[in-house]
Amino acid sequence: MRIARRGVLCFGIHQKRILQACEIPSETVLHIHMCVCYTCPKERGMNMLTDFGKALRKLRIDRYELLKHMADKLQMSASYLSSIETGKRPIPDTMPDQIVNLYQLQGIEKQDVVSAYESTITKATLDLQNVEGESRQLALSFARNFTDLSPHDIDALRAILSRKEGAE
Repeated sequence: MRIARRGVLCFGIHQKRILQACEIPSETVLHIHMCVCYTCPKERGMNMLTDFGKALRKLRIDRYELLKHMADKLQMSASYLSSIETGKRPIPDTMPDQIVNLYQLQGIEKQDVVSAYESTITKATLDLQNVEGESRQLALSFARNFTDLSPHDIDALRAILSRKEGAE
């Protein structure tokens, strides 16, 4: 086996090991006569799908829809949607609700999209423009200290917020 520069793998007698290392399903293997070059996605630095990207792809597959069709429905380019799926671009705040409404998701499908969004986002912002007094101080204090919360504190906050959501 010979590994060329820039992640290009040249297949020889060790083809099976290379395919396994790159996690290429054996069903996709073509007949190799001499030397076939393949660039491993991991070697190329390709980003893998985020949880949200996986949820969107599953939604498309279940509905026999292409990336371009979903992008058109969401009024964005296919490349921008692909960048969102792979984590190269942030997910717009309104996108999960837009997906849920556009595809009329309910039950487990809706929960899957929302959960995938929540597990994918890495940054949350809070608009405090019209918030004053104690509410503003509480929000800022929470932002400063949320990583130090104990499991008990988290459960207590979750209980308060779920009661609030149930009342709406």
